[in-house]
Amino acid sequence: MPHHDPDLGAIADRLERYARRYERERDSRCVFSHVYALLTRALDRDLAGAHPEHLEPIRALARPFAERYFTALDAWDAGRRDEVSPGWRIVFERIVTRRTSPIEDLVVGTYAHIVHDLPYALAGMAQGARLGPIAPYQHVSEVIAAAMEDITDDVSRRYTPWIGWLDQLAGDDDEVLTDYGIRVARGMAWYNAERLLDPETRAETRRALDRSTELFVRRVLEPRATAVHALALRALRLLSSLLRRWPDAGR
Repeated sequence: MPHHDPDLGAIADRLERYARRYERERDSRCVFSHVYALLTRALDRDLAGAHPEHLEPIRALARPFAERYFTALDAWDAGRRDEVSPGWRIVFERIVTRRTSPIEDLVVGTYAHIVHDLPYALAGMAQGARLGPIAPYQHVSEVIAAAMEDITDDVSRRYTPWIGWLDQLAGDDDEVLTDYGIRVARGMAWYNAERLLDPETRAETRRALDRSTELFVRRVLEPRATAVHALALRALRLLSSLLRRWPDAGR
């Protein structure tokens, strides 16, 4: 039986505890927490079964990367909103206090974590001005991209089992959940990590990461389009949010 990494397992366990608690509290942050746990377990299985040589660099990045999410959750839950990073603050302000659909929760959470958090985690792991090896990083992108279709189906079954087809109506905004979207977002994260390491572009990059996340979240959750199709899509998403299911703690 392949050995599973205790560090990745501990991250997945902690994510599951957040997800189950938020489900009990009817807090929309449960969706991304649940999916993040599933992805971490998928990565652990893949590395244990076929790619143990990538384990150490992936583990070294996984810890600070996940910690950025944990820190944001804990600060928000403790009422220390000013300590929540801008990328997560804009997300939490929208999905915790408003009616959102599970696919919206997943899309904005995925964007915030990859586009906003990942460059900082990568830059923090750099040796001097150099990022770590890229092959393990690319391998993670492949694992995530391969798992996303099954995981988005899981989200529909878990949170909208009777109307799951509605959550497929995310328009162009759900591209970040596709194979192509995952690879592009993670490629941009690597590029922005390089910019964070350069003193000449660091401040500009920080501002750009904050701004791009805010613009994306607003586009998804506060669309200003007046076209009939856009309005109909928003109405279907609202219906999905109203009829969403909150699983029991034991599921």
